[in-house]
Amino acid sequence: MNGNRGGTCVFIHQYLNKYVFDVDVSIADQVWFKLKCIPGVLFGSCYVPPSDSIYFSYAQLSSIQEKIKTNACSNGCILIGDLNAPGCVCQRVARSCCCVTFFLPCCPRSNTNSK
Repeated sequence: MNGNRGGTCVFIHQYLNKYVFDVDVSIADQVWFKLKCIPGVLFGSCYVPPSDSIYFSYAQLSSIQEKIKTNACSNGCILIGDLNAPGCVCQRVARSCCCVTFFLPCCPRSNTNSK
């Protein structure tokens, strides 16, 4: 998080907490994690500033692409976030991603009555 401009955050529903592992927040504006109940899928949440912003960096785009290439598991990657940069790798990857709600039934709740 940058004191001048916000950051990236991922909220995980309480019942999913026990499934979260391999969390990586080592790169600014990127949060990466996996869920035990959805094996083989890498989840990423990223913020890419607009290309005319002083905060825009091709290095950031490269780090997203590299993370996906080296860590996307057998079932792929789900990339979400604020991906402003036109024509960036994020838009090409995002087209092939599945909807997260499709996967949530794979993560059983401890108490099916809780919300």
